[in-house]
Amino acid sequence: MFATLFNNIIYRLKNEAPARYALLTISILAVIVRFYGISRRSIWFDEGVTIGVVRLPLMDHLRHACDICLNNQMLYYFLLKPWHYFLGDTEIAFRGFSAMVSVAGIVIIFLLGKQLFGAKAGLIAALILAFHPASIRYAQEARSYSLAIFLILLSSFYLARVIDGGSRGDMIAWIIFTASSFYSHFFAGLIFEVQLIAILSLGLTELKKRKGLMLATSAIVLLALPVIFFMIREPKSTLLWIAPISISRVFELAVFLAGGSKWLLGIFSFVILYLAIILIKSNKKDYLPVLLVLLWTILPLTTMALVSLKQPILIERYVLFTVPGLALAVGFVFGMILNQTSKICTASIILILMLILSIDIYEIHLLNKLPYPAGNADWKKAATEVSMATLSGDGIIYNQSWSGLTFEYYFDRLPQRPKMLQTDILFNDAFNLKSISELDRVWLVEFAEVHDLSVNISNILTQNHPFVSWKEYNGVLRVILFDSKQRFHGDGSFGN
Repeated sequence: MFATLFNNIIYRLKNEAPARYALLTISILAVIVRFYGISRRSIWFDEGVTIGVVRLPLMDHLRHACDICLNNQMLYYFLLKPWHYFLGDTEIAFRGFSAMVSVAGIVIIFLLGKQLFGAKAGLIAALILAFHPASIRYAQEARSYSLAIFLILLSSFYLARVIDGGSRGDMIAWIIFTASSFYSHFFAGLIFEVQLIAILSLGLTELKKRKGLMLATSAIVLLALPVIFFMIREPKSTLLWIAPISISRVFELAVFLAGGSKWLLGIFSFVILYLAIILIKSNKKDYLPVLLVLLWTILPLTTMALVSLKQPILIERYVLFTVPGLALAVGFVFGMILNQTSKICTASIILILMLILSIDIYEIHLLNKLPYPAGNADWKKAATEVSMATLSGDGIIYNQSWSGLTFEYYFDRLPQRPKMLQTDILFNDAFNLKSISELDRVWLVEFAEVHDLSVNISNILTQNHPFVSWKEYNGVLRVILFDSKQRFHGDGSFGN
């Protein structure tokens, strides 16, 4: 089945010789910008969770499959396991999977754009996605966002073929890839919402003629039910760190989706408006592809904004799945203008594309200059400084056990480390009070999102271990040293 689908994609690329070479060039450039500096930044909290999960023995993984830290991005973890087995434990190995899947997504967006609007639209969409700063940033993280986008694009490609009267194989592929996208990330389901509304716009009369399409839609819903169940039962406490919705926050996310520049937001806004005008003027035969892309650009962010009025969920990485829709919108509008005979129109589109790429490259440059993205910290530096200041017999506690996963990853590569006092940092925050009282020095690693637990642990530690020294990393991470003998270590590398 999957061999047939792969051969189908290869066949389509072979039959587009001029576009194929352009796509190859775009893909090579996409590989370069995604792997450049991929291991320069420290692994951070979420990536530490990925590493902790992937390192689990398979049976432990299956036994805890319904645990809160495993049920989202479940498919990503299972796919990363063999990748990790063969390529190892390095930062570039863990992140390389996301980078390669992101590049594969560029090939698929070309095929999707060509299926919907023609080869020019597909190539422009591929070019926009290849250099989109948000796509590059999250292609360099050991998380599931690039995989989810890849599956969303495959799902949309096969849906487009189904709507155009594709084969039973196309229908099965649409079911598989759409359901898989739910298991790569919960919020990938927002694109199924887009697809569902586009399908329903066909009207009752047309849907009665397409019973297979309705059965396939029902099959996707049934396959996605476990994910929906996990989302419903997930404690709200896991999202308390997300800031409440505001107009300024929505605007910031719109700028992020456009590529990080207000100039780009202006260009993308014009494209969306132009797309809406085309939809109003389009005939019944041509409106569905335009509607699909228009909904893709506005519906996910709108849905999340409405949900955030009750439970805030608006953060950059959760709205990332809108980016391919924006790339397709630009591809369609620019491709349509290029198809006109006017040399002025052609020259204008080429200049605008050059402007978009120039701003993207500048934003990528700014991103590469940052030691870590906003709201993050240098976990590698923190772990290294703890290792350098550790004395024999030291212990360490994490205020949230998952934050220990990143520290433990780096401690495995450092010459010395304190003894971990939590027994199972992936599934349990508990620690042994007796073991703490037996130690002279204890390190406490505080992750900012769980302040109350930090206070409780600090109160316990200060009963026998007076506060000695602390260091904060970008307001996100704090490391505190408690010593029953009130000693400052000799090298002075750690302190307030």
